[in-house]
Amino acid sequence: MQQSHSQHASQPAVSVVERDSADAARPRCLIVLAHPERGLSNTLLQHLQQELGGVELTLRDQGTFEAVWFCGYESNADCDSAPRLAAARRLHPEAGLLVTGRAEETPWEDDALAAGADRVRRWPLSMEELRDEIGRLIRARAPHSRAG
Repeated sequence: MQQSHSQHASQPAVSVVERDSADAARPRCLIVLAHPERGLSNTLLQHLQQELGGVELTLRDQGTFEAVWFCGYESNADCDSAPRLAAARRLHPEAGLLVTGRAEETPWEDDALAAGADRVRRWPLSMEELRDEIGRLIRARAPHSRAG
C-alpha cells in the first residue's frame, strides 16, 4: 500500500492509505469532524484503525461508504452542528450515520436525529462500544451502499 498526504483547506494534513485490491472488500467508514479546524492526528487515526480492524477509516470524502461517523456534535449557543450533519447525510444517503457528541446539559440527540443521524451516542464511548456501533451500521447498510 502507498501512503499519501492530503491537505484540505479546513483540515490539517492527514496520512491517508490509498486502497488496493485487497482493501476494496473492506467496509469503509468516513469520519466527519464537527470541528475540522481541531483536526485529528495521524496517531489517533492509526489507533482508531487498529481498534476497528476490519473497517477502513478515512477523513477523505471520496467514494462510497457503508458508515459515516460524525464526531463531536454540538448544539448550543456557540455551535450548531446540525447543518454540517445534514450536509453529510445528503452526500451519503445510503450510509449508516453515527453521531457522537459530549454529554451536555442541553440534550442534542433529538436535533442530531432530525438532521439525519441513524444512531446517536454521548462521548466518552469505549472503543468496544464504538466498534459495535459502527459494525452495526455496516451490517445494516452494506448491501445498499455497494449496489449500483
